[in-house]
Amino acid sequence: MPQNKKVLSKVHTLSFIFIFCLSCKINGNYYIPEEDEAVITFYSGQVNILEKEDWRPVYLAEILKKDTVIQVLEDSYCEIQIGEKACVRIEENSLLKINSLYDKKIGASIELGLQKGILLCKVEKLLPDESFSVTTPASVAEVRGTRFLLQTEEGQETHLAVTEGSVKIKPTVNMKDLASCSRDGKTSAVIGEIDEAFPVVQTGEEIIINREEILNSQNSYKDIKAMLESGKDPDTKFIEELEENGRELTLYGIKSVIAEPELPALEILAGLELRKQETSPAMTPISVKGPENSSIYLDGKFAGTADFQGLVPLNRPAPVLIKKPGYYQMETIITPENPQKNEYRFELNKIPDKNISVSTIPASAVITVDGKEYGTGNYQGIMKNGEDSVIKVSAPGYNDKWVVVKFDENTRENISITLDKSIIREYRPSYSKIIGLAYKNGILIYSDYDGLICAVKGSKERLWAVATVNTPIEASVPILIDDLVAFSGLNELVLVNVVNGAVQYRKTLSQGEQHIFGRHPVEFESYIAYPTNTGLQLLKRNGEKVKEISIPDGTRMTPAAYKGNLYIAGQNGIVHIFNTAGEETGIIKTGTERPIALSMSIQGNYGYFSDKNGKIVCLDLSRNSVVWEKSISRNESIPISDNILVSGERLYAFSRGKLFVLSARDGSLIYGTDDSYSAPPLYKDGLLYIGGEDKILHVLKADTGKEIFVYNIMEKVTTLPLFADGKIFIGTEKGSIFEIKPLEIPAVLMY
Repeated sequence: MPQNKKVLSKVHTLSFIFIFCLSCKINGNYYIPEEDEAVITFYSGQVNILEKEDWRPVYLAEILKKDTVIQVLEDSYCEIQIGEKACVRIEENSLLKINSLYDKKIGASIELGLQKGILLCKVEKLLPDESFSVTTPASVAEVRGTRFLLQTEEGQETHLAVTEGSVKIKPTVNMKDLASCSRDGKTSAVIGEIDEAFPVVQTGEEIIINREEILNSQNSYKDIKAMLESGKDPDTKFIEELEENGRELTLYGIKSVIAEPELPALEILAGLELRKQETSPAMTPISVKGPENSSIYLDGKFAGTADFQGLVPLNRPAPVLIKKPGYYQMETIITPENPQKNEYRFELNKIPDKNISVSTIPASAVITVDGKEYGTGNYQGIMKNGEDSVIKVSAPGYNDKWVVVKFDENTRENISITLDKSIIREYRPSYSKIIGLAYKNGILIYSDYDGLICAVKGSKERLWAVATVNTPIEASVPILIDDLVAFSGLNELVLVNVVNGAVQYRKTLSQGEQHIFGRHPVEFESYIAYPTNTGLQLLKRNGEKVKEISIPDGTRMTPAAYKGNLYIAGQNGIVHIFNTAGEETGIIKTGTERPIALSMSIQGNYGYFSDKNGKIVCLDLSRNSVVWEKSISRNESIPISDNILVSGERLYAFSRGKLFVLSARDGSLIYGTDDSYSAPPLYKDGLLYIGGEDKILHVLKADTGKEIFVYNIMEKVTTLPLFADGKIFIGTEKGSIFEIKPLEIPAVLMY
């Protein structure tokens, strides 16, 4: 490319047209930057560049060089293409520095420094001698070709989400410095292993790193460096200590599946694309302005608030949509024909106030609008421009319903709201307390206090019933394993066909094989894993024992299956890992003591369980290591024998009628309840459904514990609620089963 066509503007007092002529004559009308350059391709709002200690506005198609600092203020964004290697988007309230750009002569790589805010990146697959990284005040993200989001705030958390490819993330520590301090092959090998052990976030995963983890990693780095500089002989003890410090250094953040894949930023990330010289059409600059606070969309994608500047294909028609609350939206087509300048300005018309009418079924339902009650059956009112309304309708025996009415040109003037009955159906198939529920292909299976396991379908009459000698029982539940129901307890193990109730296997249990507090068999590959007091038995589907596995110090826990391995903790708190051949492949030492009954709850690569005193542990199963351990209370023992419920970043632990909600990230207590509940909770769509001693099924907002609705069951709930086929099933102390209609609450009201 000719040198006279690469001009970086230095004087920001010039007019837009003159600056554009200086800064944008790159490759004719293609605007593709050289490999050691970056160019601004889109921006909206207030985007500035630091120049001689002062901020000045950026210019469309301006060429950016190494050490450029870009500031993006509120309700703004900026898109930049870096050579033909990467396209990045800096979101609002962000600060970014271009630390380096690719340079073959000196071997420089692309490195961006995100000091605060959010950065979206699309990186082409790089050659072996190329690299792309983003540093934050606490982390370094290294990529080889990927799409990812990185968010950071100084002194706070770092959040990385990967939608394509993989990203290695590690603390801002100098691993090359550690390698240079290594004095022999042993220590060099350990440092190499440490560098390889940092988390790699894959497609569809995210990781959040908190301040405490950042500080721990920095301290571990200092310890490692001090060891290497100490001059001590690298004997076996030295190497072991070095490896332990390395493990502490790489225990960095908790990976999980992306919790909010519909996040708008991730949708924008999916649309980022690079333009290349050989395939790009001729481009032209456009400037689009709308009313204040309006949202502008170009080709169906959000382009800016009130205005945006961008490079688009020359002479190609493009649909534009302008929207603003309280105004009629405008849709039009623009065709930029001027190679140098295309400006568009749009105005919108205001929507007049609207009369609305609300009717309900049943007619006895109470109507509440924006927190004020207006009687039953019908409501007439005026919606003022710019004011949305929340309508709540409620009636005894029905689920409350909330409707958010948005004021816009499509607002309906006649709104009919029909309530769903709270309890769809109630039936009493048992003469004793229901203990557990399972569901498959329209068949509901339950176990009761007398050791009976039964199935009902359709008419709710019994499909089949199998009596066992597991009586009386308080915690044994039916477990589905393919087309079998496995049921164990005080006296026997029974395997029953789900469809017809035929008993496939029945075995009298010895004292060491009894399941008293809710332990149960689990499905493990082609086997049934059956826990005993001394270890595990691997059984075929016909009950034939294939393998007996011994666990030192014994166990009272239920095993958990994860990626072809079984995980189970012994009485001494050591987690043992077994493969399908029954061979122990590893252990994880924890500080727990005598876990009882429950199984490890697994989300992503992380497992959670508790012991008899209420100490909860989080394990990284991809590394076979402890992430954190935390006791619910320092003052009292809180035994947990039911599985911990895991959802997103929250843990829900049930003990002796109380619910404890903790952070999945570090185990800190978020809130606890003083209410007396009768069974563990079900999590569904941001809500917790939990039975109370007061014979009510309570519905709580999961994030706060605030009660928002109750189902008057009039019988004490004795089972973990089960969600299946769009309904919630619960069993009660009187042998009844209720089918419940879940609440439907607009997401805007949930958080």
